[in-house]
Amino acid sequence: MKRFALMLVCLAAGVMSLSAGGQSGSQGSAGGLTTLRAWGVNREFNLSGRVLRFSDWIDGTVPSRLYEAWEQELAKKGLKFEYTLLMGDQIATAFQTLLASGRLNDYDWIAPTGLDERTRLSLVSQNRLFPLNKAVEQYSEGPAKTRLSSDPNMGKMVKQHSLEDGNLYWLPQTGISYLNYQGKRYDLGAIVHGFIRKDWLDKAGLGIPKTLDDFYNALVAFRTRDINGNGVRDEVIVDSLSGFDNGIGEWFGLGAGGIVAVVDNRAVSPWYQAHVRDYIAYMNKLYTAGLIQVAAAGTNTAEYTSANRVGFHRGYLTETWTEPTINTPAGAAKAHLVPLVIQAYPDTPPLVWSDGALATSLGSGLYSIPSGSKNVDKMVKVLDFMLSPEYPVLSEMGIEGYTFTVSPDGSRQRLRPNADNVGLDQDLGAASQASLYTGWGGVFTRLQDYDWMPEFNSVDNVAKELGYAGGNPERRAFGMDYMQGKYKISQNPGSVQAFPTAREIDRIAAITTDLNTYSSELLAALIMGEKSLSGWDGYIADLKRLGLDDLISISQARIDRMAK
Repeated sequence: MKRFALMLVCLAAGVMSLSAGGQSGSQGSAGGLTTLRAWGVNREFNLSGRVLRFSDWIDGTVPSRLYEAWEQELAKKGLKFEYTLLMGDQIATAFQTLLASGRLNDYDWIAPTGLDERTRLSLVSQNRLFPLNKAVEQYSEGPAKTRLSSDPNMGKMVKQHSLEDGNLYWLPQTGISYLNYQGKRYDLGAIVHGFIRKDWLDKAGLGIPKTLDDFYNALVAFRTRDINGNGVRDEVIVDSLSGFDNGIGEWFGLGAGGIVAVVDNRAVSPWYQAHVRDYIAYMNKLYTAGLIQVAAAGTNTAEYTSANRVGFHRGYLTETWTEPTINTPAGAAKAHLVPLVIQAYPDTPPLVWSDGALATSLGSGLYSIPSGSKNVDKMVKVLDFMLSPEYPVLSEMGIEGYTFTVSPDGSRQRLRPNADNVGLDQDLGAASQASLYTGWGGVFTRLQDYDWMPEFNSVDNVAKELGYAGGNPERRAFGMDYMQGKYKISQNPGSVQAFPTAREIDRIAAITTDLNTYSSELLAALIMGEKSLSGWDGYIADLKRLGLDDLISISQARIDRMAK
């Protein structure tokens, strides 16, 4: 008992209990508003060297129009929140303490992060969580019920996260994304592929590579010509060599996403795909030529990139954060990254990784109503707003005319930060990172209903700021080609697989550690020439013995459940 009490005292130092205006609240009514209690992470992010936290908004340390708008939406429903917030590194231990203390039902909303699938199922079996589908069915005034029952994408989310008893016990992080272009809507998830430094190609007098030989020769030219101008032949690709997700494996038709990938709704392993040995041989060629810097575990590859050493890397089509951080020499052209996808073999279309128009997270925050909450009906009022069309606009873009504008074609455009207005600057930063009160690891889940056009606009704006008057037409053209079906997709496994059963969880846990370790060490050794391809049959036998076929079968069963 003394040990348990001491744990509570220690945890209390990292817990912050806040309500609107910075005053501690309690369950009940205050100022005509019913106070709900939420428990979760005091999310933070870095903006221009300044750390902002959700608690800064609540207690008024950093005024925010975005947070005020959130409070106003709650007030329209007669509600306000009191928050118990903890830093992310404390949340797992604190949640176990909360469960042991019997105080889970003191809260109306919980958002612990990092809970594994087995823990989630345990909470359900112990009747600790209220089925959200039943809560919405009973209490929704319309928006939540309509969205979950009528929106095809949200219907997929419900199917993916519902358990064997047919109930949905948590909202996951969910992204529904598309692109409105010339009056037509295209389903479009996040796209990940290779990028090459076009400014380096231009300096070397080379065109964009079309073949594997072109790519090899370009990397050699970058290095032998000291293309970054620092007097050292140090231009490289930075890769851990332990996985297939590097933007090159996809050229050989290898699925990206881990030791088991998904292509055309079929679970596949890169180890079994047609050109895997050709890929390894090609990577060995690059490595032997000194064109790959092996990234050890924990290495910050961004350091190589910012030092202007990296000529090729894998990333998101619409990412804008890399180029401005690359330190090019005075007088040299600024970094200009353009998509690069090569078809290695005529009989094998290259792949581009995508999480699809519907992207959900199976393993992020657990966003739930405790089974003993006294305010389930009131929390559903909050869900009615969160599942309305207005919520993703506020959480993803902010406020029209303040953090974004609307173009004549209906697409939204984020405004640029304004150093003379600190409040606007931090609100723009918060909106671009899915806000402090939502997003990955926030108190409330990210429910994204998002048009990608602002991202394409931002890519062009960044390119123009770096001195490219025409923007980045190569990325926009690649996006258009993708939408027209030019590229075959390697699907995000987490977006097409149903939540695992208890039996699947146990089997996956029994397989993955040894299997993943063997796979990653084997692949690196083959690429570095420490092992020979002549032993291939033995390697595949080892992978099978460690459970690779079982893991593929489990993945396929989960894909099939989603497709029903």
